Amino acid sequence: MDLICPKCGEPWDLDEFHEVSAWGSGRSKEFDEALTKLFENRAKKPVMQENQHGLLRVEVAVDLFKRLGCGAFGWNSNCPDPKFNRPEISAIYEILGDDTDGAAAFLEDMGS
Repeated sequence: MDLICPKCGEPWDLDEFHEVSAWGSGRSKEFDEALTKLFENRAKKPVMQENQHGLLRVEVAVDLFKRLGCGAFGWNSNCPDPKFNRPEISAIYEILGDDTDGAAAFLEDMGS
């Protein structure tokens, strides 16, 4: 199952988030700002940024993807795509919150 980038429409298989390293090359300024904001907003519910291998935790990578799209990781030079307009994708992510599998299933059912 895939999550769809809310900024350009690029499909990302859920397993790809296990491979995202926040500390490698290609990190954007927006990524760093969103990461800081994410942890400021979760002050009541602390979440570790890194796993034991120094990689960004999967839950955090998915949350940043939902907010910034795949361009945040520096992997897609076409993100954001000004021609892409699918506000319902962001709405699904917002409504379902941390239910990543549910969002992927919903997007699949929609035919996205």
